[in-house]
Amino acid sequence: MSEAAQIIHLLKRGSVEQKEEAVKAASLYVYDRDYFPEALPLLMELLELETTPKIAEEAAWALWKFKDPKAVPVLLKKSKEAKTIGVREKAIRALGLLEATEALPYLRELAFGKKEPVFLKAGAIAALGFFKDADLVPPLFKQIKSRDFLVSKEALHALERFLRRDPKGFPLKILKKMKRFETKKSFWRFFWPI
Repeated sequence: MSEAAQIIHLLKRGSVEQKEEAVKAASLYVYDRDYFPEALPLLMELLELETTPKIAEEAAWALWKFKDPKAVPVLLKKSKEAKTIGVREKAIRALGLLEATEALPYLRELAFGKKEPVFLKAGAIAALGFFKDADLVPPLFKQIKSRDFLVSKEALHALERFLRRDPKGFPLKILKKMKRFETKKSFWRFFWPI
């Protein structure tokens, strides 16, 4: 039996522990869609069932690698109503990596809302960095000044992704402020590592 066939077998009929390992293994093989076509519906089902948080998190992370729009509805649903924050965060990040435009309003709400849990806000900010929407640059820049280190770090990384994609279209004013901010953060990190 091939490795892919073994993984599929364990995803379908394995114990909880075997499924956890099989989902991890599936995320490694997903890069070759032709080699592993039957994994997509199984991973979507495992995410939907959310048997354990570990299985659901790994399934959400593996789903973005398929780059298949069929996974977006399940990821969007779980990003809103999963049982744990870890599963929600992985689903949010996967939506960004898939550049799921139908999730954009929800991701904006999470990223720029006031009363969101930090991990979800940071995940949404990271996800927005994968979209090719220049209107996201100014609100992302405002998040750099967040008091929460994780949020400001993800905002800086998201803006850097925008800059790498379109250096000529990136607002020069924001670029200068980013450089000053990054230098200042690095300077203070030398004295007080975060």
